[in-house]
Amino acid sequence: MTALILGDMSQYLFLRRQTASLRDEVTVLTTALATGIAADPARHLGGQTAPLAAIETSLARLTAFDQTATRASSRADAMQAVLARLDRAAQTAGADLLQAAGTGNTALDTAAASGRAAFEDAEKALNSRIGDRSLFSGTATDRNALLTPDAFLAAAKAAVAPATAPADIAAALDDWFADPTGFAATAYQGSAQTAAFAVAEDITVTLSVTAADPNLRDTLKGLVLAALVSDHAFAGDRTAQATLARLAGEALTAAGDGRVTAAARLGLAQERIATADARNGAEVTAFGIARSDLIAIDGYETASRLSEAETRLKTIYRLTDRLSELSLANYLR
Repeated sequence: MTALILGDMSQYLFLRRQTASLRDEVTVLTTALATGIAADPARHLGGQTAPLAAIETSLARLTAFDQTATRASSRADAMQAVLARLDRAAQTAGADLLQAAGTGNTALDTAAASGRAAFEDAEKALNSRIGDRSLFSGTATDRNALLTPDAFLAAAKAAVAPATAPADIAAALDDWFADPTGFAATAYQGSAQTAAFAVAEDITVTLSVTAADPNLRDTLKGLVLAALVSDHAFAGDRTAQATLARLAGEALTAAGDGRVTAAARLGLAQERIATADARNGAEVTAFGIARSDLIAIDGYETASRLSEAETRLKTIYRLTDRLSELSLANYLR
């Protein structure tokens, strides 16, 4: 019988390979025992990975819905904040103008200046952005919803130029805002289409409020009238100015219901987003449990395998240590 003799280098390489293999096994088993999940799901499932793949696909889809819902929620919250800012400015300006209309010169000038400031603030608010996306431009998020205050007011003044009395100016503004070739075509720069977000499998939310929304036009009309008072309309005719201020105040006050309606529509969208978010969260939890059930390990079996692998690794360490002490010089001593 021929004996198989391994040289020193062969023994060294053999033991090195065995040590590396056992180290990897110990690492894998330790991780599996710590997480409770198989390190190699395909091997754990015996190659039957279709159920796991379906669960992973569903979780990926729910993650995408969650990201979309987060964006939609942030946008809706920002829009609500803008509408609240617009409502406060309109209410304050409306009350000041109505009071000043029946008071006198100084109060009228102060209220007119306040109205002009409210107009400019409303312009800036409706041109607000979140990130690089305009909030009230519909799907045209790359541009401001409205012209700058000066350009907006210039367009409005051109539309009412033929009018010679406060009531005629108010009527001309009504026509300009209602005419598709008027405000919507000249002062509004956004899109008629509004942003829609798929936030769940069967829930799509539309944030339908734009700067051209009919529920906001009366507010803009009142603010334009207030700005015209400040812009020296009917200069020298205090009676006409007071009448224009009163019409502006009345318009802003009457437009309050429209502002509430616009905010309520956004509120309904926010409610649908919250509902979708809660449902998606429940589905993520359910799929996570199902995934864990598929690839969960047997803790007792894994601990036994880990103990066995550690014992074998220690044995190799001891064997390597003993072999390292074997040499001709040691034998001859």
